[in-house]
Amino acid sequence: QTVTTPLIVNPIPPALNPAVNTPLCAGQTANFTSDLVPGITYSWTGPGAFSSAAQNFSITNVTAANAGTYQVIGSIGGCPGPASTVNLVVNPLPIVSITPPSATICNGSSVVLTASGATSYTWNASPSLNTTVGSTVTASPTTTTTYTVTGTSAGCSGTANATVTVNPLPVVNAGPDQTVCNQPIGLQLN
Repeated sequence: QTVTTPLIVNPIPPALNPAVNTPLCAGQTANFTSDLVPGITYSWTGPGAFSSAAQNFSITNVTAANAGTYQVIGSIGGCPGPASTVNLVVNPLPIVSITPPSATICNGSSVVLTASGATSYTWNASPSLNTTVGSTVTASPTTTTTYTVTGTSAGCSGTANATVTVNPLPVVNAGPDQTVCNQPIGLQLN
């Protein structure tokens, strides 16, 4: 007696060509995609024991811990296809500061403000600044003013503020004009 058993041969799935929007700044959303193949089972792995069975997925509010290599394998009927990888780069936000963070000047004076923590700087537009680009600016406000600088490194930005308080010049009053002769007369100046 002859027994026949059907033999099912499943195809080997293709490479899934994963992609991700990278590089990113910390706090942004990473969107991972891969090719759509009908009947396939997806298996993603990544940094920090990450795993997903979705074709496409997102990771919100990314940090340095999310950076690294992600691998996806497609399977059909238990037959795995080739592994494909994609690398996620997460750049930190620069920590920008201004020196001095606050200053007090007299009306008519100026103060030098210096930003640090990034590679390029843009200051908020103000007629009391000598420039709006660069790490160092000279501020000559006539009223108390808060300045904001945006520092950028590797496409990621951070901001900092500095307040310059302006004190008015004192008003000096020596009293009314006096006419004196060339002789010793005592005067009291108020």
